[in-house]
Amino acid sequence: MDKLISQYNKRWHSPTNVYMHIQKLAKDVGSEAINKSPQYQKVREARISAIMAFILSRMRNLPTFLRFPLKDPPDVYFMQPNDGTMDIVTVEITSYRESEESLLEQLKRTKLNQTYLYKYMG
Repeated sequence: MDKLISQYNKRWHSPTNVYMHIQKLAKDVGSEAINKSPQYQKVREARISAIMAFILSRMRNLPTFLRFPLKDPPDVYFMQPNDGTMDIVTVEITSYRESEESLLEQLKRTKLNQTYLYKYMG
């Protein structure tokens, strides 16, 4: 799994390429394992990222490519070509399941800490 993620750190990938690799992994380990096991969190984030990239491509009528950094945050970089340059956006993905804690409380606890603030505000 780490080998797969490290390969995605080196170049930009189309959302189709990312999604095909996830589908292949799902055949090997099962969809339920990917959906529930903590060890596949990055795969779930990659799947969400690929879907987001498909949507961005359709909305802006421009191809959107993905790159996954080895260290979190961010979870993914999106890139779209723009008149000979590249527009690059960093994305942090979080999920929320209903609990005693509100979404805002979860975000404060998990994302508003020194690791994330330092990365984004340097």
